[in-house]
Amino acid sequence: MKTRILLLAGMSLLSFAACKKEDASPAPAGPSPAEGFWQGTYSRTGFLGNEKMALLVKPGGGLRYYEMNGETDTASLPELAKVSGTWVFDGSELKISYLSASKTYNASLEMNAAKTQLAGPWSLAAAVKGNMILNR
Repeated sequence: MKTRILLLAGMSLLSFAACKKEDASPAPAGPSPAEGFWQGTYSRTGFLGNEKMALLVKPGGGLRYYEMNGETDTASLPELAKVSGTWVFDGSELKISYLSASKTYNASLEMNAAKTQLAGPWSLAAAVKGNMILNR
C-alpha cells in the first residue's frame, strides 16, 4: 500500500513537472508605420518630369493608389484614377502591388529612419519602370 501511495505521488509530481504553462499570448501588434496617407511623385525611365500620385496604406494589407493628374484632392478624382492593391511591410521596406487597366504594377519602397518618406523603384514590366518618392 505504501508503495502504491509513493508511486502515485511520484507520478503526480512528474505530471506537474511535465506540464508547461502556456505562454501568454503576445500583445497585439500596433499599427504598421507604413499605414496612412502618403503623397509624392513617380518618374518613368526615359521620360522627363514627374507625375503626382498618392497612396492610402490601410490596416490589414489593403491600399488605395491615386493617380493625381494635377488634382490636389483625391475626392475629385475620377474612379479610373483610384485603384486598389495590396501591401506588405517588413520593418524597413514597403512592397506594394496594384492593378490598373488590367496591368499589375509593383514597387519596393524603402522607409527612411524618421518614417516620413518612402522611396524606391516601381515596375510594370521589364521595359516600363521608374522611381517613386512619397512623403507623409
